[in-house]
Amino acid sequence: MVSKSYVSGPSYKALPHLLNFTIPNTLKWVPALGLWGAAAGAGVLFFADSIPRLQRDVYQKIPVVGSYFDKSVPATDSPF
Repeated sequence: MVSKSYVSGPSYKALPHLLNFTIPNTLKWVPALGLWGAAAGAGVLFFADSIPRLQRDVYQKIPVVGSYFDKSVPATDSPF
């Protein structure tokens, strides 16, 4: 009968964590949180489309729909 070598007990390794968030646990949640974040960002842009600053800085830079948000007044219609 062959005797097994003596093992003092199971070897435990601590996972690195930050505020109890481990790397495997965080990587599991990244895709879902990314989709929710993208949907929230799209919702903010959808509901804030009437803000003139957002129209100038964001929407007019989009190639296909940028001309829709261009609110320039022709010279013939300007009273000044």
